[in-house]
Amino acid sequence: MNEETAVLTESKVIGYVCDFLTKHNFSIKQRLKETEKGIDIIATTPDGSSSVAIEAKGEGSARVGSRRYGAVFTGNQVYDHVAKAFYCAVIRPKEGMLSGLAFPDNTHHHKQVNAILHAVKALDIEIFWVQQDGSVAVEGASLWWQRHSK
Repeated sequence: MNEETAVLTESKVIGYVCDFLTKHNFSIKQRLKETEKGIDIIATTPDGSSSVAIEAKGEGSARVGSRRYGAVFTGNQVYDHVAKAFYCAVIRPKEGMLSGLAFPDNTHHHKQVNAILHAVKALDIEIFWVQQDGSVAVEGASLWWQRHSK
């Protein structure tokens, strides 16, 4: 597997979103590796008024030796990942945090997110779409990004 055809792993998604947030003057307080448990990214808004929790998912396995190493996740696997990420995002506001989700910008992830987008918007959860080249687009599902990004 060469670098150009490499899948966008969770670690890459986390790294690209952290870079994006930093460029927008957010402070990164926590950045987990895909093998670590907990909130993948915790950041502070530029004005320091709020903490942001972002749950990230990749588009394929980065675990060398796994049966699916280097392969893009199936639609069913993405369904499961998006459901788990959504659950994590929903519980963060009760902890006093703004909430976000970061996914690879691909067909499987868009399909699953579109199915829950009404709830994502209602719960003020932001979506960060990550491209293979590291660029990040914000879905605009909530207002917290508009209020806090610079």
